Parts: sequence; structure tokens; C-alpha cells
Amino acid sequence: MRDMQVLVSNCNYGPPVIQLSNISGGYFTSALQDTIISGAAYLSFDITSHGVPISDSVILYNSNAGMAAPGSLLTIDNAHGNFFWIPAISDTGFHILSFSAEDTNCTANNAIVTNTRYVIVKILPNLYDSLNCYSGAIGGNLDSSDIGRFIIGTDTFGSVYSHLANPTAINSHVSQPDTIQLYVDSTYNIQEAGIMNTIHDADAKVTLFVDFNNNHHFDIPGERIWTSYQRAFYYYIVDTAITIPNTVVTDSPLAMRLILNNNTGVSTASDGACGPYMSGETEDFIVIFRNAPTSIKNHANIKNIRFWPNPTSGKFAMTLDCNNPIKQLRLSINAVTGQNIFSRYYHDVDRHFSADIDITTFPKGLYFIETDADGERQVNKVVVQ
Repeated sequence: MRDMQVLVSNCNYGPPVIQLSNISGGYFTSALQDTIISGAAYLSFDITSHGVPISDSVILYNSNAGMAAPGSLLTIDNAHGNFFWIPAISDTGFHILSFSAEDTNCTANNAIVTNTRYVIVKILPNLYDSLNCYSGAIGGNLDSSDIGRFIIGTDTFGSVYSHLANPTAINSHVSQPDTIQLYVDSTYNIQEAGIMNTIHDADAKVTLFVDFNNNHHFDIPGERIWTSYQRAFYYYIVDTAITIPNTVVTDSPLAMRLILNNNTGVSTASDGACGPYMSGETEDFIVIFRNAPTSIKNHANIKNIRFWPNPTSGKFAMTLDCNNPIKQLRLSINAVTGQNIFSRYYHDVDRHFSADIDITTFPKGLYFIETDADGERQVNKVVVQ
């Protein structure tokens, strides 16, 4: 762990205030105070400071000769600054940033009042570090669009409470931390819903890429698996179905990239999966493909399947309803590595079923629960914490 300092100069009647905002390429976690999680190709955020009262003058400067972290930049404009860092593979892990503030209204007769805020940055392993294949919006105030919600199979990322005038539409690039598990020769419905931070709607081009052969770049056109268009005011939700080919590399983390670009024309950024664009958002995912004895079918019989509580301490309940009785029901729980930790069979299951499950002896983390009811299969996730 390295200790890296950035000083925000500000002295007054009370401790000055230090604020971070507009985080891009990472997010504050609610589980750990003042901790930013980043798995993206870069990390950027704004720094501001003001005195108490707020009218006091503030000076922003960097105590480490312009380098707050290896390879980082700190641009300064009076009391405001922007931190930008492209972590290397060797930077994976925890780092500490120290932000200090002093009031510039101090005189020789006043004691200097300072405040320091420590921010922990956790850099996650990023599948794209070896690709040198950054993708994201660079338009700043001209960047008005985001991916509001993305659904693939049973996995949902994000939500849409408002298509227009949505204040959450501020990202240029996001790396999702959860791993998606999909099965070979299986078909999945996918859906993307766009959001905008303005009241003015706009067209957008949506493209999805998967590194099926795990060669650390997206082979075009074969690994560009979906292209669709959102139309202003009429069609901001797009969907399709994809089938996972039997030629994919299995049991290994692979890269998947979703791009929403307001430039709907031909461009390397949209069609080639790499490069900057003015307005939109890129979201990166980690996906693992598994071989299965039978393909996942449409869920014609099973309905209302639920695991609760989720997240869980390791003990949770599972319930499901079905249209017709089930001759044989199999529950199987796998770790993200593919290791099977739980398997149980139930026979002659009625239209409502419930079971208590205990995996408290296994490590905390993400687990995949596979339900097989007379050959009809579903895969869900549970988080043990």
C-alpha cells in the first residue's frame, strides 16, 4: 500500500471543507467509508475546498510536484482541481490519497486551522489493462447520455426512473464489478435502456462486444454481436436475443463491452469497440461461459423463484412456484471459479416449493445457484457477506 498526498490549501475559524465529486471510472462504496472502488481503465474526480465561512479564499496546490499517484495528473484552477489517474496492472490493490486544506485568510496573528481527508482507492484487476483499448465519452458538458439499465438473462445492471432530465446520467465509462455467468448454446434476452441528463432527447447507437476467444481484443466483425439504434422520443429501450456459440473459451473470465454513442454514424468508437467519443457511455463487464449438459430453455414451468435474504450471511431460503408438478428438482451452487459447493435433489415437487440452504462454511463472495426442474434450468446469483 502506498501513501500518496494531494494538498488542498485553505485557514480560518473552523476546519475547512474538502469535497470530492464527479467521480468517473470508479464509485464510492457504502460498505467502507471514503473508499473508492475502481476497475476501469482510468480514475478521475473533482476536488473542491472552501473555508468556514465559505467566502474565505482558497488556494489549491499539489505537494508532490504534480504527481499525486504514479502516472496521475492534478490540474488546478484556484480552489478547484481535477484528479486523473490511469493505473497500471501493478497498481492493483489499495492506495491512500490524503487531501489537506488551509485557509488563505490566515495572518501572522491567527493560528492556522487545517483539515485532512483520507480517501482509500481500491484498484480492481481490469481485463482491459493488457488491451490498451480505452473506450468512453470525452465531451464533458456536451456528454448528455448514459446507459441507464442493461439486462442480460437474469442479470440486471442499473435502473431507469426517468429517461430525460436524469441527474445520474454523468458517466463516461464504468467497469461493473460483478461477474456474469452464461452457458454455451443457450439463448438469452438482452435489453438496454438509455437515459439523458437534459430535457432534450437524442438518437443513440448501441453496440455489444464479447471477447469470445479470450485473445484480449475484440475481433471485428465476429465479436461485435449486437448493434441497435435508440430513436429520440420514441424508442429509448432496445432489446434482442443472443445465443452463446459453442466455440467460446469456457471457465475463464472474458471481457464484454456495451457502448451507447450519440453519434449514430460509422465510427471506430462504436463499431470497433475502442476509442473516445463525445457523448454517451461505455460499460465493461466480466463474463464466464460454462458448458452445460442441456441448454437453458425458456422458463415455461418455473416461476417466481426467489432467494432471500440476498445478500446473506450464508443461511438463506429458496422458494419457487411452478405451473405443473416437478418429478425431479436439482439445486446446485457453484463458486465463480466453477467449483461446486452444494448439490441436492428433490423428488415429486408440488406447485410450491421451499428449502433452507446453509453455505456458511464457505468463503464470502458471489455464488451461482442453478435450478434444474425436469431439464428446465435457471441460473441466479447470491452474495455471501
